[in-house]
Amino acid sequence: MFFQIFLTALNNVRASAECTKALKKGLLEDFEKHLTEVSELEKGKLENAVSQLDDLVRKFDSSANIGVDKLCTAVFRPKLKPVMELYLNVTHTPSESEFADFEAEDPFMDNFIATLDRQLAAFEPLLVPVNYQELLVVVCAEVSMQFERVIMKNVYNRLGGLQLDKDFRSLSSYLTNIAGWVVREKCTRLSQIVSIINVDSVAEAEECFHQLQHHNLMLTSDEAMKLLALRIDLPSDAIKNASF
Repeated sequence: MFFQIFLTALNNVRASAECTKALKKGLLEDFEKHLTEVSELEKGKLENAVSQLDDLVRKFDSSANIGVDKLCTAVFRPKLKPVMELYLNVTHTPSESEFADFEAEDPFMDNFIATLDRQLAAFEPLLVPVNYQELLVVVCAEVSMQFERVIMKNVYNRLGGLQLDKDFRSLSSYLTNIAGWVVREKCTRLSQIVSIINVDSVAEAEECFHQLQHHNLMLTSDEAMKLLALRIDLPSDAIKNASF
C-alpha cells in the first residue's frame, strides 16, 4: 500500500513539472498573441514573472529525481548486489577449453541481463515515461558500481581479461540499448577498469593508461596499479615498477 502511494506521489511530482512547463509556454504564447499593446517595460515584467516558474520546475524535477534515487536504493540495490556476487563463482583464470565453453554459452552475463531486464520491465507500466527513463539511468549507474565492486574481488589471467571485456561489452550494449547514450558516461570508469585488466603486457597497460590521460581519465595511478595487480599471470616485478 505504502509503495503504491510512493509511486503515485513520484509520478504526480514529475507530472507537476511537466504541467508547469506547459503553463509557462502557454502564458508566453498568450502574451505574444493578446498583449500586443503593452510597453517593452511591462512586457519585461511579465516575462520575468513567468520565468519564476522555471524555479518551480527545477524543484519538482529535483524532488522527482531524489524519489527515483530512493526507489533504486530500496528496490534494485538489494536485488542487484547478491545477483552480481554470483560473478565471483565464475572462474576468471580459465583454461583454453573453459574459455571456449564461455564463448559458446556465457556463464553469467546472459542470465544477469535477463534478470535485470525483468526487474526493470515491471516498473515501466507503473511510472510516467520521464520517471522510468530516469530510473533506467540511475539503475545503470548502480549496475556499473556493483560490477566494479565484484571485478575488484577477482583475479584474472589473459583469457579471463578477454572474458571480462566480453562481459562488459555485453552489459554496456544492453544498458545503452535501454537507456540511451547517456549510459556511456555512467560506464566510463568501468570501461577504463576493464581496459587496464584486459592487456597482453605491463607495457600495454602503461600505454593504455597514458592514452586515457588525454581523454576523461577516471582512474588514479594507484588504482591502475591495483587493477594490474589482479592479473596474476603478469610478472609481479614489472607490475611493481609500472609507470602510471
